[in-house]
Amino acid sequence: MELRRQPHIPCYQRAWLRLLTDEPRVIACRFIELQHTCLRIVLDEPVPLNAPVCIESGDWMALGEVCHCAPEYQHYMALLQLDQMAIGLRVGIRGSAARHISEKSLA
Repeated sequence: MELRRQPHIPCYQRAWLRLLTDEPRVIACRFIELQHTCLRIVLDEPVPLNAPVCIESGDWMALGEVCHCAPEYQHYMALLQLDQMAIGLRVGIRGSAARHISEKSLA
C-alpha cells in the first residue's frame, strides 16, 4: 500500500486571503478545514464566486478559486478549490539564508 504525504496544517489558524481580481484586496480570515484540495474558511465579508485567490498563513500558501460563499451566523463561510500549495516556505528560506551567512563568516 502506498502512503501519500498529506499536508498537515493546524485548524482555525489565522490567514490572509488575497483576491487576484481587477480590484485586488487582502481579507483577514481563519481556515477551518482542509480536505484534499478543498479549504473551508470563515471571514467577515463575502467574496465573489469563481474569483482567483491566494491564501497565506505562517510558512504556507495556496492558489485556487472561490467555489462557494454563504452567510454563517455573523460571518461568511467560503470554500476554496485549491490548485497549488506550497508548505515550508519561510523555514526553507531562513535555513538557506542562515547557512549562507555562516558559510561566509567561516571563510
